[in-house]
Amino acid sequence: MCPRSVPRRRLGWRHGAADVPLLTLSVKQATQLQLAPAYDALRVRHLAFIQEAYSGAAPPAEAIHALRAALARLWALVWEPRHKEPLWRLAVNGFTGFGMLAAWAADGRVAKCPCGTQMTAGARVHHFWDCVVAEALRALMRERANVDITRNQLWLVQAPPGLSQAVWDIVCLAAVAALEYGRQHSRA
Repeated sequence: MCPRSVPRRRLGWRHGAADVPLLTLSVKQATQLQLAPAYDALRVRHLAFIQEAYSGAAPPAEAIHALRAALARLWALVWEPRHKEPLWRLAVNGFTGFGMLAAWAADGRVAKCPCGTQMTAGARVHHFWDCVVAEALRALMRERANVDITRNQLWLVQAPPGLSQAVWDIVCLAAVAALEYGRQHSRA
């Protein structure tokens, strides 16, 4: 059937539960249709990140919205992107080498962190929470803030009670950037 013989009012897409005819398609709707798979994949990665941030415990229902609000707030900070990028990568498990560890684990091979820990999976948790570099940074943060810091407070940028959220935003960005620097340079 020739495309010209199909009535134009029947051409279109499904957007959620509604049909969007070609003649009434807006730029916003077209963009949403095009980016929907990417947004879905990002949501899946953010949910996995939140689960790890809460150590497998059930996160609050509003956690995904709180993470997105925190990322938007941090993006608006006037600071070089190199200080912000590690947190974005952490949230999507997007660091170089993390995929390799998962592939090695599937093959039964084991990699070692420079700290001596055998890595089979869970590179994000190890490098950004359990590694000796992360433990040393957390000890310093605990000493300076005089409060125990949980993984969800650091990873999801949730200020501990008694600390300013604006200050905590900068502390978390700097801490995650420092952990990424330590991860990259501990091999040297």
